Amino acid sequence: MSMVETADTPKTSIESPNDGRALLERFPNARRSYVANTFLYSVRSGARTPAEVLADVEHELSETAKRSRRWGFSETVERTESIYSILNEYHDEALAFAAWAIAWEALPPAERERQKKAKGAPHRQAYMEQQPATEKQVAYIRSLGYEGPVTSKAHASSLIEQLKRGELVEVLP
Repeated sequence: MSMVETADTPKTSIESPNDGRALLERFPNARRSYVANTFLYSVRSGARTPAEVLADVEHELSETAKRSRRWGFSETVERTESIYSILNEYHDEALAFAAWAIAWEALPPAERERQKKAKGAPHRQAYMEQQPATEKQVAYIRSLGYEGPVTSKAHASSLIEQLKRGELVEVLP
């Protein structure tokens, strides 16, 4: 599909997007931040409705493809056309994502930061569960009186919090 064609019947997602971000799932991980930032930049540049945001994003993609064609950047042309195609194919999700971008940019910076941290917390926790506890963590835990095994950074952090509050910690075999 070229950038000027549109899908005959735009597809909608099977499940209702809960926060407008379902569209991002249609892209490889390496493309998601580019897509999200293109939408957010449109809002920051003055687009106020989902339709305006989407039109602005499509225009930007079209211009990027034109420049890339002119300079012979075939990978960029393919990437841009692929994004454009998905936006057309899943038009309703693209509009929902545009609405999410507008709402996101309307949040106070502190709230955006709080939401980013909350979204990243499970990923940080999973990472810490896979990492061994540091020598400093283990030494501090021992100084607080715990003699049991310390299985990971996450476990060490949890133990430190509990021990500092004076809670009894069951030593697992």
